Amino acid sequence: MPRCSKDAKKSRLRLENLYRTCCYCNTNRPTNRFDKHLKACKTKWEILSEQRTWRTEAAGPLAEPEAQTSQNEPEFVQGSSAMQVDMSDDLPGPSQSPIGLNATEQPEHPATDLNFPQEYLKIVPHPHSRDPTTQIILLTSSKETLAFQPKPSVRPWAPFKNLVDFEYAETATKGLLSKKLVNTQLARINSTWALGSFLSIKNHRDMERVLSKARTYFVQFKSGTITATYEDQPREITFEYRDPWKWILALIQDESLVPWNMWNAVKKFYCQGDHEERIYDEPNTADVWWEVDVSRPRFFSLL
Repeated sequence: MPRCSKDAKKSRLRLENLYRTCCYCNTNRPTNRFDKHLKACKTKWEILSEQRTWRTEAAGPLAEPEAQTSQNEPEFVQGSSAMQVDMSDDLPGPSQSPIGLNATEQPEHPATDLNFPQEYLKIVPHPHSRDPTTQIILLTSSKETLAFQPKPSVRPWAPFKNLVDFEYAETATKGLLSKKLVNTQLARINSTWALGSFLSIKNHRDMERVLSKARTYFVQFKSGTITATYEDQPREITFEYRDPWKWILALIQDESLVPWNMWNAVKKFYCQGDHEERIYDEPNTADVWWEVDVSRPRFFSLL
């Protein structure tokens, strides 16, 4: 067999210096920004490995043969807009060969064979969080579902007797109707204006009675007075306020706000292919909050 010329060897060496093979997707990539491509591929591979484990555990022992068969043809399941992924180092790792060409071992499921979204948000909680798993929010999903949805009440209009009472009281309150006008309207509705009316409120007094019960569902304003010195004279200032601590507890106990409550500091990233960019959009994504949470004792809570 004829030997390769020196020019051919030099050409091959130059090619090897310009490109490297990713041990996850098994594609040749330019050496420029190769480390970012490798990091993105590793993240995708770990996410899909964890997802396969969840599907296998959820299927149970009776579906093990089917789970093993599906590993040969992995597929990304888009059932929800958000999934939680454990990014720990306990997952079986890829080839430990040096980064570059001629990697002898490749991942069991290369990323190029998987239908993984190109755009997603990655949310990394701080190390002392009660739930340190990384959350992936898909930006290409067609439907958006919340991780938690409160169970609706059987009588959401309580303490009103029925929906009609609530709707009239809401209209009268928003319209700033006077006591005289409310009494006139209710008298006409319950007599000649509407046949078979379901209104149980008969007058302004009935409406105020049920509204006072409805106000107990929320933290109410109360009057407070402070004394301050101005121009060497003590002056009293009266103002309306709500107890801050009671107000905070009311927000915490509101089930409808659970998906938006911010308990711990996180780092949020926008990911698109090999590109990853840090996002600062809420107070708990700031570096100061992160540093405070990391410096405090583990599982320490203010509430």
